[in-house]
Amino acid sequence: FKPSGPKKRLITYMPRKNKRDAAIISTILKNKKWFRDWEIVPIHGVDQKRVIELLQKSIGFLAFGHPEGFGLPLAEAAACGCALIGYSGLGGREIFELARKQNIGWEVEFGDWQGFVDGTKALVEELRDRPNELGEKLQKLSDDVRASYSFDKMTESVRRSLEVWESQLIQ
Repeated sequence: FKPSGPKKRLITYMPRKNKRDAAIISTILKNKKWFRDWEIVPIHGVDQKRVIELLQKSIGFLAFGHPEGFGLPLAEAAACGCALIGYSGLGGREIFELARKQNIGWEVEFGDWQGFVDGTKALVEELRDRPNELGEKLQKLSDDVRASYSFDKMTESVRRSLEVWESQLIQ
């Protein structure tokens, strides 16, 4: 999961959770004049390679997962260079925090459909007004996510946890 090639005016989402919200938001966006040059595509029933291809082409990702444990769809989308709009699922708050540092993360309260519309409009305006800056922000978010959740970081975290557990058992 990393950026690859040019981005398109594409927003993707995974409809596996909160399908009703996803269908409503998708319909609302398709009917907005400011969204007419954009495409919104569900990622569903495809293999991992196709998931990666779609995320790499997308500028934004709508997150409907709630609740979520870690927020893997958010991490994958951000690693592929997508701005994030939607539910953190609680488990994805730290990923949204990385996106907010670049001003390309719009966390939405569960059930707040207008929040999705507002976040998407802000992203569309960001591309229109500052396309080069947006590209740099998307790359920085990708770099931050891949650095924060690397194999080495995971290994170190597990090692530290084991040390804590071992020290507690010895006492």
